Amino acid sequence: NMLRKLMFFIVLPGLMVLYQCSKNENPTPPVPGPDSTTIQMDFSFVYGNQDFVLNQVYNYPNGYNVKYDNVLVYISNVFFIDDQGNKAKGPEIILADKAIDSNAVEFKIPEGNYTQIEYSIGVPTELNGTDNPDFNAALYSSDHPLSLNNGMYWAWNSGYRFVRVDGRVNSNPMLDDEYDVLLSI
Repeated sequence: NMLRKLMFFIVLPGLMVLYQCSKNENPTPPVPGPDSTTIQMDFSFVYGNQDFVLNQVYNYPNGYNVKYDNVLVYISNVFFIDDQGNKAKGPEIILADKAIDSNAVEFKIPEGNYTQIEYSIGVPTELNGTDNPDFNAALYSSDHPLSLNNGMYWAWNSGYRFVRVDGRVNSNPMLDDEYDVLLSI
């Protein structure tokens, strides 16, 4: 199967997280309050050590050429960990989408000397429909990361896809420049 062979050579674009934290000599408990600071996380897509570009041709060692036209990733359970091991909770869920101009997210956390960041890829169980009989994805507003408008919810499987990569493969690069095989990961 050509697609199966291709998937062995595909390296999914990575995510780089850039963040800034303010310093505070007296760390506060990890609950935003009057002494909170605004954090901005900006998710950038990279391919190897280069910026990832949609609809650009990427060549793979097996001779196949691929053009990606859609890449989306859910990031959840974001925590900032200070030098004392205390955790401050960041956003509950973020959808990083390569097709939009900016994937910057701003939020508040207590001021502190943060030395680590922790996060998960995917949608936590409590926000996903698979184990919650009262779950209804249609209740999320159009600007929410879990909105049906984002095309990440599978009604037939009652749950969200955690990562979505779509594109096209040129199955005969020596013969033509046609990207005739759909790729969906």
